[in-house]
Amino acid sequence: MKKYVLSCILIILVVSSLSIPKGNAQTFDDPTHGPGLNLLSEKNALLPESDGKYYPYRKVTRAEFAFSLAKTFDLPTATGTSFKDVPTTNRYISGIQSAAKAGIVTGYTKTNEFKPNELISRQQMAVMINRTLDYSQVPKKTTKLTFTDTSKIAVDYRDAVATGVALSIIKGLENNTFGPQENATIAQSATFIYRLNNYIATQVVDTQPFSTATIQKDGQYATVQKFDTSSEAIQAMPANGVVLKQGKVISMSAGIAVLNKEVAYDITRTDKMPLATNTELGYVKSDGNKVTVTIGGRTGTLSIDDITLVPAHPALDRSYYEVVNGELVFKIYSHNNKRKEGDNVIGVAPNFMKAGTRYYSTDGISFTNEDGKHVGDAYNYYQFLPMRTKTAYTAKEIDAYIVQELKNREAKGSSSYVDATKKSKLLNAGVTLKKLEEQYQINAILILAVAMNESNYGMSNGAQNNNNFFGIGKTSSAVVGNVYATAEEGLSAFAIIVNKDFIAPSGDIETYGYGAVLGSKAVGMNVKYAADANWGAKATAHYYALDKALGFRDAKQNYKIGFTIDPDYPYLNVRTGPSETFKKLYSYKRFNLPVLVYGEENGWYKIASDTLHDQAVYIIGDYLRLQETTK
Repeated sequence: MKKYVLSCILIILVVSSLSIPKGNAQTFDDPTHGPGLNLLSEKNALLPESDGKYYPYRKVTRAEFAFSLAKTFDLPTATGTSFKDVPTTNRYISGIQSAAKAGIVTGYTKTNEFKPNELISRQQMAVMINRTLDYSQVPKKTTKLTFTDTSKIAVDYRDAVATGVALSIIKGLENNTFGPQENATIAQSATFIYRLNNYIATQVVDTQPFSTATIQKDGQYATVQKFDTSSEAIQAMPANGVVLKQGKVISMSAGIAVLNKEVAYDITRTDKMPLATNTELGYVKSDGNKVTVTIGGRTGTLSIDDITLVPAHPALDRSYYEVVNGELVFKIYSHNNKRKEGDNVIGVAPNFMKAGTRYYSTDGISFTNEDGKHVGDAYNYYQFLPMRTKTAYTAKEIDAYIVQELKNREAKGSSSYVDATKKSKLLNAGVTLKKLEEQYQINAILILAVAMNESNYGMSNGAQNNNNFFGIGKTSSAVVGNVYATAEEGLSAFAIIVNKDFIAPSGDIETYGYGAVLGSKAVGMNVKYAADANWGAKATAHYYALDKALGFRDAKQNYKIGFTIDPDYPYLNVRTGPSETFKKLYSYKRFNLPVLVYGEENGWYKIASDTLHDQAVYIIGDYLRLQETTK
């Protein structure tokens, strides 16, 4: 048996460099990959090594695959270089530049690199194949991925993989796996391109790529009329209909826009907020290329390539709010994974909401019904509760609640919570949380709610290994994040950052201060703290669950919340007493910021200071509105 295996290896080594000249091209006799290799050879899409030979069973690089695509499909010539790591001397530059011009490759946009010598992964190949289909303007279809390792395919690449699989251009590996991070050989990549070429050759290119359509009961689109240009199609779009380009919605009557990638969204020309992949934004209009959207009351423009438009229709999934037993449940939908992400019970439902109806909101404040009609505004007590409050619960009660929650999760049998009642880094955190509440004047349960949300109840790798409950210091280049010696240090780090950056009242664009509440993308920490637009609501659900379990003693404290009003001059001054004669302690340089209100004196509101100041401070009553909350 060993001799047989050795013989096979020797045969492979010989065949790997075997090529037989035939005119100006090379002929490959591999029974599986020969057709693909011969196609690339005929198209001059395959270059020999420095020794004049071909090695088709070597792993293929990003440069080689881009070059093969460009030459096989005769992409237009492009000059110069788009990427700083692709010099004009690179032997594959003509193909890389042509593929870049055609939009088939984009490289690493943050660094303006292409990384030509890196081995290309199977999921990266799927994306380039999908973009070649788009460039060729041929029909596409998709399918549900059933690979056992589908979850390991990067979210942004799954649609491309599904298209390649549906068209039989890409196939899985053994044991029903896809191997998204695995690399292919030159021969295997040639077969992918061969199948891609055969599919495109059998399709009739649509000379009228834009169409109007209506939405059927099952959510499918029924074509009404075809057009040469997007502007013609948009002008003829039927009521409650859509405009499609090669099957993709590029304009619609109403609905939402969902981000396909993380973006830095403009707040002002110099200030931006992060928005994560899968974020739902309000839809205003689209010209087929640029889409006008809103989030948190801020209107902006995004490229149609960066978003997916989801029309308003009962058969099309999106996140929504629902009243269940008098409570408001936020049901988050993951568009990338095509599944419900989870239910978050965030508090008592507002009076204007009724059971049996779905409500929608991209900021957690302004709500519409299924017809898109605005039905009311509501401020959830816990989501917009200022940090400067104090919880009514003791350290002992907090610890008991944490243990009970860990027991509940442990009992469900999830692998995430094995021995959670022994291993969680949130065990016995009550004393630390109450200490931080006194030292930094930040509500202990607000800290706990964020820690539960971000560290999976103290069971995340960051919490377990580094006492890092909040992903502090974790970036794309620093995967681990900050390391803290103790759980107390890890919890303290959050309090320090919140005081410095998020409760800071200056409001300068250099700070993150948009209000000292959990909030949403409209107001509060969620504006800048987390790219996840639902971060504030998720943490809110943890606070509400605790308060409900322990008798609603925090809700019964009935803290009053106010919002600052634009004073029509640069700064809104906060003073140590209720008149202009008192010392100015600080100024608000933004408006619509939430504050904790204690009472009213002589036309001035007495509020909690957003600095670490032991005494209450005052703001003139004309520039503050009291806000009712639901709890």
